[in-house]
Amino acid sequence: MLRPKILAAVGAQAGGGGPDVTPDPISYATFDVGSFFYETEDQSILGIDTPITIRVDVSTGRDPFTMLTRVNGVNVNGSSSLPDSHTVTVENGDTLSFRFNVANGDRARPQVTLTNETDNNTVLTTFSGEIDNG
Repeated sequence: MLRPKILAAVGAQAGGGGPDVTPDPISYATFDVGSFFYETEDQSILGIDTPITIRVDVSTGRDPFTMLTRVNGVNVNGSSSLPDSHTVTVENGDTLSFRFNVANGDRARPQVTLTNETDNNTVLTTFSGEIDNG
């Protein structure tokens, strides 16, 4: 009969040493729109077996704008002053998207970086674009 400590060691060597906190790759398209808003496509968070925390860093190179972070289609966090950084927690199967709003006559050039804080601050993706409401 194997002792529990020996079984645990064997499991760790076989890859069962902890939760999977590295999601499958995600990416968002670069965008350039003439409108007062833009919403990214949903990206599914897959390949993890425990919730992870994603840091959202956003900056701008032009006029002010607001950005909403959406999980499963629901606004969970927003930015109205930039640059900004906030976190969201997601689980396997959740979707993540972003909505940008620009005032009349303004042009925004947001850049967004998503970092997996649960996985040693690994950068998941960076994307950018332009929303021209001029």
